[in-house]
Amino acid sequence: MTVLKETYRIRKSWSDSKSQVGAYINLNNAKIACDKAGSEYKVYNSKGEIVYIPKEKTVDPKYIWNYFKKQGLSDCGIAGLMGNLYVESGFNSKNL
Repeated sequence: MTVLKETYRIRKSWSDSKSQVGAYINLNNAKIACDKAGSEYKVYNSKGEIVYIPKEKTVDPKYIWNYFKKQGLSDCGIAGLMGNLYVESGFNSKNL
């Protein structure tokens, strides 16, 4: 009896086979490669079901605070700016 192993494919969509950037037997390796491929890619199993979607990358608020502090902004000014950034994008640079 032959046991077939699951294959995980990284594609933009299941139907778009030309967008495939890799196929893996190990799901963890597929997830790592998917994260590197970009947020528009997902990991699909052999049935075409999505098994992993990369999280949207956000910027660490401490990085933003420290950047503006080094630019000479006051704590109140930075807090106001960061409040607006959070409400508008959740610190996600790809959130339009």
